[in-house]
Amino acid sequence: IAGIFPGYDENVDMLLNLLSNIDWYDDSPDDMATLIDPAHPMHPVVEAIALIKMDLDALICERAAREEELRAGHEKYARILDSIAEGYYEVDLRGNLTFYNPAMRSILGYTQDELMGLNYRSFAEPVEAERIFRVFNRVYRSGRTSNAFDWKLIRKGGQVLTIETSISLIVDDNGNPAGFRGIVR
Repeated sequence: IAGIFPGYDENVDMLLNLLSNIDWYDDSPDDMATLIDPAHPMHPVVEAIALIKMDLDALICERAAREEELRAGHEKYARILDSIAEGYYEVDLRGNLTFYNPAMRSILGYTQDELMGLNYRSFAEPVEAERIFRVFNRVYRSGRTSNAFDWKLIRKGGQVLTIETSISLIVDDNGNPAGFRGIVR
């Protein structure tokens, strides 16, 4: 190619040198377009690179804005869950706790480390655990929420409480059952 296009090697070297000196974080597309004389044969290539940079900057800004929205939303709902008096819980399909709020820890009397991963059967007598299983199973099969379900649970110290809870199905991105969630009063 160098033999066909006079100055090819010099132009490619110049373009590569120019590209290596671009500050991809701080240089604006307008700054990039002024790095080479408009009459230079490689100027259209630099302009194309500046347009790509402009698109990349826009995508990065959009992504940063969406990440901030997600972070703010996460913080908002975390504050809500942390401040409500009702217990909130999530369990996997086997009934092991995967997420809960401070009120749920308080209701059950366990610390954060003690509670994570415990199965709901740990908080119930065997007969009660079987009844609870049937409700979870009904929610699993129907996909419909069970509201105002009374349940006798055993706190860490052995105290028996009667609670009212809801149970609803959690599905994954493909619509497959992934666990359960609910509110405890």
